[in-house]
Amino acid sequence: MAKIPGTPKDDLLHGTPDNDTLTGLAGNDTLYGKAGDDELDGGSGADKMYGGSGNDKYIVDNIADVVTESAAEGIDLVESTVSYTLGVNVEDLHLKGTAAIDATGNNAHNAILGNDANNSLYGLGDRDYLFGGGGNDFLDGGDGDDQIYGGAGDDIIYGRAGADDMNGGSGNDLYLVDNVADLVTEKAAEGTDTVVTSTISYTLGANVENLTLSDAADIDGTGNELNNYMLGNAGKNFLKGEDGDDLINGRGGRDIILGGNGIDTLLGDAGNDDIQGMKGNDILYGNDDNDQLSGGGGDDLLYGGNGNDVLTGGGDIDAAGNNILYGGAGADGFRFYFAPTGIDTIKDFQKSEVDKIEIHRSFGATSLNQFSYSKTTGDLFFGQVKFATLENKPADFLVSRDIVLLP
Repeated sequence: MAKIPGTPKDDLLHGTPDNDTLTGLAGNDTLYGKAGDDELDGGSGADKMYGGSGNDKYIVDNIADVVTESAAEGIDLVESTVSYTLGVNVEDLHLKGTAAIDATGNNAHNAILGNDANNSLYGLGDRDYLFGGGGNDFLDGGDGDDQIYGGAGDDIIYGRAGADDMNGGSGNDLYLVDNVADLVTEKAAEGTDTVVTSTISYTLGANVENLTLSDAADIDGTGNELNNYMLGNAGKNFLKGEDGDDLINGRGGRDIILGGNGIDTLLGDAGNDDIQGMKGNDILYGNDDNDQLSGGGGDDLLYGGNGNDVLTGGGDIDAAGNNILYGGAGADGFRFYFAPTGIDTIKDFQKSEVDKIEIHRSFGATSLNQFSYSKTTGDLFFGQVKFATLENKPADFLVSRDIVLLP
């Protein structure tokens, strides 16, 4: 193995057929490694380096350095302390030093490694391996089935085309997912992580907390056992929190939102939404448009917001909860499915807005004569059983007009 040093001037260095180390030092040098697994370091200056055959390593420290390889001349590596883009026929790129610099691959199968600063790594074509290292990195796999590992820091990982394997490592990581075959892997206690997708329906994997649907496609989202934060998009979404205490906002479009288990907060936002708390003591907001809100099990708090909303404290699964219902603006229906053992409180029943008490046929009522109202207390009775209280105690409430038996 030969060590071939240069001078502070502009040198022309040639290696041997063996494994050589060529060091140009200062000056604008030209280095030829020839055969063997060579290490070429032009030193300071704008250097030209030709590794030749073999698995060669290039040390790059100047944006004007040029690395040249021919096809089928081994697996070659550039170690760079400046932002760098791989030329053709060079496979691997490692960032060195402490500067926040970037790395870009080519259309070959690349291995691209960052340093401990904030890096942007781009895989481009083929099947690439990207490792961010330390720092808050942006990692873009490009085309192909890529393996991307963020390492430490708050990383953004975008697999792009292909079935990508993505692992953010420690930190609060953001994944951009666009393929049903994309895999997101996180360990416990590695930060609060988010998946963003605009094209596919997605279910959060273990140890990933948050999900955002972007743009306007009609896609769906499902949570996991953690406390999830989920956002719909402008399209029609089906969103389900599953276990955990979840916060879900449907945003635009006509959404179906299910809380699942846990103490959930569900917001319909824009669109005519169907919002169901399911189990737990949940908070439901219809916000704009004509929404259907159903608390499900537990003691729930329902806000209809604007629009002509239907609010059901226990829904069709629970009659025992003591629920609080705010219709908000619009002609709202406060619906009851069963003769309850709990008592719902209706905060803002307004005759002027044509609000109604709606009695489902499963309630067991056959006539409005079975109902009565106390103007003194605001209580509503089915026979001798109190099932709701109108907190504002409207003096003009009439059973015959304001209670409706649904077919």
